[in-house]
Amino acid sequence: MTVLATTASGRVATQPSGDLFLTSAIHLDRTTGDITLPLYEGRHNGAPVWYIVTESSNQEQAERLGVNFAPKLANALGTAAVQNVRFVNAQTGRRSPARPSLKSQGVVLDFDGTVDFSPERIVVPGPTGFPPAQFQAGAVGDAQYSPLITLGDGVVLNASQVANASGTHDALVGIDYRRRQVTLDQFRGFYEFDEIFYLHQEGSIELVAAIEGSTWAPNLNAAPGLGSNDPGTSAHSAIIPIVRDCSRRCSARAIR
Repeated sequence: MTVLATTASGRVATQPSGDLFLTSAIHLDRTTGDITLPLYEGRHNGAPVWYIVTESSNQEQAERLGVNFAPKLANALGTAAVQNVRFVNAQTGRRSPARPSLKSQGVVLDFDGTVDFSPERIVVPGPTGFPPAQFQAGAVGDAQYSPLITLGDGVVLNASQVANASGTHDALVGIDYRRRQVTLDQFRGFYEFDEIFYLHQEGSIELVAAIEGSTWAPNLNAAPGLGSNDPGTSAHSAIIPIVRDCSRRCSARAIR
């Protein structure tokens, strides 16, 4: 979960300033909550993959990229919840001898893992609505995939893959490869009585991923501190989902 904006006091941030936490955001639709973000190109086994960046465990890098500073992500280093990446030449695929940045020309990140976006997302309500009688995630990470990545420098980025040759993320509203922009839908939530928008990119269990329209990324289960919010040991932060009763009347938006 990535919190992108607050709408405290009934206000909705529509431009990348003020209450919009992710300052790299290009646009936030005030009606739908859809967010447009920079799109980055990467590689997996020589094939293109496309991803976004929303958090860094390093404050300087977070400020430079215009993403959220999330120091707790570093607590997941050394586990399967963080996949290894490296910079390679975008044309030859050879490892870059220098230490470029994500915005450097001619180099891309090479990922150990990727996502299969081809499955059909299935959520069939049960007799009482929830839990579902049948469910299937519409995107599944492979044995090496996690949105959390490291270059081996002690820093962890949240870099969710949103597109590759198999398809696109279920939250994707639009994508412009030439302009390097992607638009994703968001959920509404609350933090300390303030309304927020947040992304839903991955879930560590299939049920959650299927309901949310997120990528099922089992490796996230390896992140330490389940049930704990200790900043020194946990890589987790609590969220409490609310299930609406749609047995009588419910809008299409509510059961999306």
